[in-house]
Amino acid sequence: MLVQSGSTPIDDAPPAEATLAVIGPDRAAGVFHESESADADSVHRTHNYRTRANSARSLRVDLGAFMDKKLPNGVTLHIPANGVENKLLAFIEDKSKQVSPNTWFSFDRVEFDTDASTLKPLSQQQLRNIAEIMKAYPQVTMRFSGYTDNTGNPERNLQLSRERANSAMNQVVALGIDSSRLAAEGYGEQHPIADNATAEGRQRNRRVDINVSAK
Repeated sequence: MLVQSGSTPIDDAPPAEATLAVIGPDRAAGVFHESESADADSVHRTHNYRTRANSARSLRVDLGAFMDKKLPNGVTLHIPANGVENKLLAFIEDKSKQVSPNTWFSFDRVEFDTDASTLKPLSQQQLRNIAEIMKAYPQVTMRFSGYTDNTGNPERNLQLSRERANSAMNQVVALGIDSSRLAAEGYGEQHPIADNATAEGRQRNRRVDINVSAK
């Protein structure tokens, strides 16, 4: 959710618990750094030599209390303390954090219809917040990456992952961001971050990640 500066935000936020695709090693789910050490059930990813760590904690995570975050352009976002938006803003605003192809965030409130690239209505809030962040930081560019579990046809999974990454990206474009600042890619069932042998693991592997490619 967002409001213009000076307005009163309307709390249309979902409950503080939400499904999170990936849990990273920095204790605040959704951000990954190649330099960080992996825990016992880490999974090494070969794509671009990135290493992503994940823990066996519950798929349901506490997003924390919702708070107001004022952007440089005067827009105020109403976002969860532990949500991807807050982590993304911290990364963008921290001059000591360098852009890297190895630093990824996973959306925690973006979902799709089963076996489709159609975004569920609850996804709109987070994608709208991403668009507002990009408007406030016009130098920022981003990449979207889609992934699936290993059930079904691998070729279909690859196509679906591409379609979902594109669907998320296109929604941000529709919200006013120039397409030249965005890119999308799909990797199907490649690079799992959880065990596909379990329902929870498969759900965690069905995800869309985001990378800041310039800031």
